[in-house]
Order: sequence, then C-alpha cells, then structure tokens
Amino acid sequence: MLGNLSANSSLSVVFSLAKAHRQNHTSIVHCLKCERVANSEQIRPYGQPFQLFVNGSHIIANDCLRNNGIEEGSVILTEGNCPISTTERHLELSDVLSQLKFKGTSSGSSIRSYRGIAEAFPNANIRVGGKGISSYSLGRQCALVSVQSLKTVDDRIHATTRLGEEVNLYNSSRNNYKESIKELILPVKRPTSEDDVGDVILISFGSRTKQGNYVGTCEGILLNEDGSASEDPDRYKMTSNPRGYCLILNNMDYGIEEKNRQSAVWDEQGLHDLFEKELHFEVYAFRDLKYFEMQQRCEQFAKLSHDNYDAFVCIIMAHGGSGDSIEGVDGRTIGLKQLMSEFTSVRCPSLAGKPKVFIVQACRGRMRDQFHDGEEQADSGSSSADSTLALSSYPLECDFLLAFATVPGYVAFRDNHGSLFIQALIETIKADKAREHLLDMLTKAAKRVTDISNQVPGPAHTLRYKIYL
Repeated sequence: MLGNLSANSSLSVVFSLAKAHRQNHTSIVHCLKCERVANSEQIRPYGQPFQLFVNGSHIIANDCLRNNGIEEGSVILTEGNCPISTTERHLELSDVLSQLKFKGTSSGSSIRSYRGIAEAFPNANIRVGGKGISSYSLGRQCALVSVQSLKTVDDRIHATTRLGEEVNLYNSSRNNYKESIKELILPVKRPTSEDDVGDVILISFGSRTKQGNYVGTCEGILLNEDGSASEDPDRYKMTSNPRGYCLILNNMDYGIEEKNRQSAVWDEQGLHDLFEKELHFEVYAFRDLKYFEMQQRCEQFAKLSHDNYDAFVCIIMAHGGSGDSIEGVDGRTIGLKQLMSEFTSVRCPSLAGKPKVFIVQACRGRMRDQFHDGEEQADSGSSSADSTLALSSYPLECDFLLAFATVPGYVAFRDNHGSLFIQALIETIKADKAREHLLDMLTKAAKRVTDISNQVPGPAHTLRYKIYL
C-alpha cells in the first residue's frame, strides 16, 4: 500500500542507475516522476526525467542502493529531489515505455519524448561525423529521445534517432549494458505506429566545457523488457550480429559497349553501404562473373555455416536471359532456380526456417511500357534495359522472397545513376526500416518507381512471417 503522501513528497520510478559496487562508491540515479491514479493503487509515470540529489550532489551512495534494494523499475518516495524511502512497488520498464508520448501528441499526463535532437534540443548541433552534440546556450537540460538503432562501442553509444540523425555520445550508463569494450548492438523495439515512441535514451547537457559550450551525454537507456527484444510470433528473429551474409553478384562488363552495365556500380555501392553499415549484414560483392562462377559463389555461401545468423540475402544484378536464366559476362546463362536451389533446407540446413531474400535486377521480358515507347524521356537519362528474364521464376520452398525489378514480361530500366528499382529500394529501406517490414517496404519502393515510370516491380514469396531488417 502506498498510503497518503505529504504535500512535499512524491513518487518516482528508477529507470537508470550504475551498478552498485561492493566498495562504498556512489551512483547517478535517473528517475521519472509518478502519480497515483485517483481512487486506486495504480501508479503511472509522468513529466520529465530528473536526477536524484543527495546532500547537493548528483549521486547516491551505493550502500543506500543495496540496502534499500533500489533497482531499475523500483518506485521510491522522494521529498524535493531527495529519496526518503522505497516502496514495495515495482514497475516493469515495458509498462513505463508504453505510456511514453511524443511531445505534442495526445493529451494526458504521460511522459513526453522527442523524435530526435532537432526537436529535443533546437539550439544544439550534431558535430561533423556525428561524434557528440554541443550547444552554446543551455536550454532544456535533459530529454528522452526515441531511437531506431543503438550500438555501444567502448565508452560511447552510437544511436540513430527517429528523425534519422546519427549521433555518437559518451555513454555514462554503459555499466548497465556492457562489461567490456566489445561492440554490442542493442535490440531496439520496432515501433508499431507513428505515435509509438518505441525505445528511448536520456540525453542531458551538463557543466560547461573550457571551450564555452555544453556537451550532451547519454545518461540512460530505456529498452523494452530490460533491453531484450520482444518476441513477436508474426516476425522472423532478426537479432544476431551480424544478421547474416549478404552476397552481391554484379555483372557490369559484358565486353560489348551496348551491353555493358557500368552504372550498376552505384547500385552496388549503395547496397553495400546499406546492408553493411545500417542493416548489420556481412557483405561480399563479386563482379563480372561467368555463368559457372555465379553458381560457384552460391555453392560457396551455401556451404558456410549460418547457425549463428538469422537470414541470408543474395542480390543479383545482370542481364536476364531466356528460359528463366541470368546471363554471365561470357554470354552463357544459368537458371535463377538453380542458384536459389543451393539454399534450400536440404542443401543448406543451417538456413532452414530462416528468411532467404533474393533481389534481382534484370528484365523479365521484352515488352516496354508506354513511358518508354518511342524516344526515351529526358528525366530517365540514357536509360537502357537489362535484357530478359523468363516468366516462371518462383520461390522453391518456404521462407524465400524474390524481389524482382519488374513484373513478368517487361524490361527493367537503369540510367547513369543506377537502376530505378535498386535506387528506390535503397531509399525506402533507409527511410522506413525502423517501422516497416520488408514486404511493405517493397510496396513503397514500387510506388517510387511507378511515380517516375510505368515500370512495376514484382515480388514473389513463400514467407511465413514478417521480415524486419
């Protein structure tokens, strides 16, 4: 029971504190104020976060933490900013997160969060390369910022905010989330809607530096289920680091000027950066392969152990040939199904039950849509087709996804900046990976392509669950 609170006392829930050492050390403790719901024993957090003060200092003796059993989620009684005692109540951090609201959204006394640095600290600047946040005018001292990815490296944390800002901050809460300097990707909850705050970090600005500015630090990390990714029965597991192998087969030089695909270098570069730096795959790219070399590469990766990985991605960019095939730079073709078959559960048992994504930039016929009839449109540049790919391609068994550049029967176009489909897919995944699953992102990418042409990408799949990259 909570009993009656005095006029000067209030409730707070602890959401971040350093581990209490056995020596008589001290810890910074961050809390959120709480209120008791009228006529009930239910309590809920509200307002902005703050640091607990003891005798004018920003710290609490670890003996106090241990003796009172204070931990993340503990509800404590405070007077002013000083802790008086603990209660027997404990809030699950996932329950606290569920009550967070973005500033300016639905009314109520729920805690406010921000989508990024620009909203939380309008006067602050993210330094070049993202390493640090500084401000010469100290406005708001601390704020909860929603994130879409988190990674600890040494004593710093690398975060991507919901606004897409990439920041690299000193992480004063690191003892809670890592024991050594080993790089660790933290599992961040995928937001289910635009109003879902997801997981957050507490960023605060402390004392002034010798250079006269204030520097932001990460003071706390609030993750669902104490940092564990929620198990969703409707999605594939995607928490390993790396997520898996990403194999890129890019045929550009066919030895004939009108057949060469030199602009595909931009597709390869964009895909390599996306899957390695943002999606955490181990990427291997190979160029200008003969027909049998494409199969050899697929055989090579199928023989590798995928036991510690969650997925496999193969991206093929080449001319399509007749009879359901991909053309090597030697002019000979190999069947797409033959390449895919290397990764079935029989030939590659370590990928059984895991998603296998094939992205194919090649034409699927010789028909040209009205947009490309007659002379090429100016905004498509010197666009050209990637030959033909037959109409019968389809996944071989469960857990396969084929993302085609175009629907059956039609060519797929590229220009001097790469292919319409690959560039649209890269842009879409970068923008929406935090909240959309892959099939929905393929739909959005298709719209991007059709907005500038009549080419329509065509996916086919035998997926059983959603893929969140």
